[in-house]
Amino acid sequence: MRTSIVAALITGLISFICFRQVPVHAHMEHSGMHTDEPMAAQHRLMVLYAQSRTEINESLKKGDARAIEAETRKLLSTIPELKKVKSHKNRKSQKAMRRIAAAFEADLKTTAARAGTRDFAGARKAFRNAEERCSECHAKFRD
Repeated sequence: MRTSIVAALITGLISFICFRQVPVHAHMEHSGMHTDEPMAAQHRLMVLYAQSRTEINESLKKGDARAIEAETRKLLSTIPELKKVKSHKNRKSQKAMRRIAAAFEADLKTTAARAGTRDFAGARKAFRNAEERCSECHAKFRD
């Protein structure tokens, strides 16, 4: 198994060096301008969001208000950066992206507030709304 991981890393590095392409999503590659720092920062955000999404959903199942609040704080700290992101497509619709980001922020705040009062049903509903914002943004700006 260790050999296959090393081989995969070497293959990825060679691919990047030779073709200046970075595998980003399961079905997508970026080349040229998409290897710049702003795009790399955006991709780091998406990884954080995926990890936090898993943690929040697990914590909702367990009724762990502290973990929910900690993860939502982590996500809320990224909102200013999210509002500045340059999208993969529909780049002229930045107002729509900021509107979705603001709604995402409100849903996260509601999630944390509901979890803080141990209203896990309300927290689940608010977090589902936040997850729908992710889908809305991906549909308009990425997929």
